[in-house]
Amino acid sequence: MITEVLAVARADFKQRSRTKKWLVVPVLLAYFAKLITVDTTLVVAEEYTGVPTAAWYGAMLCAIGTLLLFLFGFALVRGGITRDRQPGLAELISTAPFSNASYLLGKWLSNFLLLTVTTGVLAGLTAVAFLLQGTGSFDGWALFAPYLFVTIPTIAVVAAAAVCFESNRFLSGTGGNVLYVFAAVAVILLGTSTTELLDVGGVHIFRQSMGVAIAEQYPSFDGRGVSFFYTNSASELKTFTWSGVRWTAEHVLLRIPQLLVAGGLLVTAHLSFNRLDDSGLWTFRSLLPFGSNGDNTDEQNESSSPPRSPCPNRRVPFEPRVAVTSNTNRLPIQACVRF
Repeated sequence: MITEVLAVARADFKQRSRTKKWLVVPVLLAYFAKLITVDTTLVVAEEYTGVPTAAWYGAMLCAIGTLLLFLFGFALVRGGITRDRQPGLAELISTAPFSNASYLLGKWLSNFLLLTVTTGVLAGLTAVAFLLQGTGSFDGWALFAPYLFVTIPTIAVVAAAAVCFESNRFLSGTGGNVLYVFAAVAVILLGTSTTELLDVGGVHIFRQSMGVAIAEQYPSFDGRGVSFFYTNSASELKTFTWSGVRWTAEHVLLRIPQLLVAGGLLVTAHLSFNRLDDSGLWTFRSLLPFGSNGDNTDEQNESSSPPRSPCPNRRVPFEPRVAVTSNTNRLPIQACVRF
């Protein structure tokens, strides 16, 4: 099975990584890195900002970049299964000697690798931005660890969501895209404001660690109300030195629910997937009481009933119409004749 999964993932990754939209991704990421590290300043607790160390750069770009990947990464990677539904490819894949589980896991792995490459490019740009604008020595662990513990589990969920939605005919179109965007926005808002279980961008983790650092360097700060926002003006802000998050097993355990969600989405995809046969996929109509075909009972009865007789009030299985010639004016007259 592993060989089949890797074969599907490799073929899909090679084909999709050569498309034009993936050539634009590095350019957009470079602009994003410049916007976050050069053009704006992150303000913490309304009056503080961090010294631009490696940890500071890693946390800034990781948090915002992960939230953007969670929101827009779905549209970036979806399309692999949809492409396989094209005439010719669908027949070939439907008869291929691998299981549905291997096919779906291969598609998920391809999506995950594409998003991982995107994350790697963003992490590389973060290192470049620090070398050009940062202060202090280069700390690779402090800079890259946020991507490992925060971004990787999040993109696993995005990759699984793309496979799940494409496996369902009801969710594979525009409606599915809209539903995902609304769900992603809701998760981001709830995760950044209420619960750590939905914190896909690691905002709670960074906020708590920075609050402790500020309280140690500024005793007047009580550690409450640690908020984030960006500004174009960095004047009159107090600076603090932050060495990064001390990653522990507790932080790893907080990421496990995301991996469970990714697994649940893949299981749902397997249940609704029928080897690129659209007739077997879940639809809203298939869940209605009158059957999976979505046909109205009256329409079924009408299509299955015998042809109507041309003569009213006569119930016979077959009543052909023939032309009878009148002797008077020799014009053809249609009449009902019973055989």
